[in-house]
Amino acid sequence: MMIRKMALAMIMVVMPVTAYAIGCSSQEQQVMSCGEGKVWDASSRSCVEQVSS
Repeated sequence: MMIRKMALAMIMVVMPVTAYAIGCSSQEQQVMSCGEGKVWDASSRSCVEQVSS
């Protein structure tokens, strides 16, 4: 019974860490939101002032 509890505890510790590592493998998949009047510039990977044409 003790071995089962230990195995379950190990699984519960490892699962969230594994899910986090898999989910954060690429920054391109994350949604970026900028403040008012700014837009996301992919080349500089930062928020820049929005220029009206």
